[in-house]
Amino acid sequence: MLHVAACAGLRVSELTGLKVDDIALPSMSIRVLGKGRRERTLPLWKPAAAALRAWLAIRGQVATPEVFVNARGEPLSRWGFAYLLRQHAATAARKQPGLARKRVSPHVLRHTCAMVVLQATGDIRSGWATLR
Repeated sequence: MLHVAACAGLRVSELTGLKVDDIALPSMSIRVLGKGRRERTLPLWKPAAAALRAWLAIRGQVATPEVFVNARGEPLSRWGFAYLLRQHAATAARKQPGLARKRVSPHVLRHTCAMVVLQATGDIRSGWATLR
């Protein structure tokens, strides 16, 4: 989930609203419904596609079409995602103490993705395809 959020630069609502039918693993892409009901297709980086494949394998059959579910098998909420991100950030901070002073939020993941694409390609819009 964190791979997909960070590598695709998704808003929390886009991540929690992602449905199994929105995933095209053969083409390593996802279809996202964004703000204003705008639909876009985003490429997945190889690590994110691998992580998503692994998650779908252990997720099993649940009644909800959303990809990411909580322990009860219900769609993950934005607060649930924020909680999990805080837990992972705290774990990472134990190995990298400098992270404890950083603000890690769902929106920071989105900006991190944009900066990685910009630094790697110099073009935030068309740089996605070259980073796959």
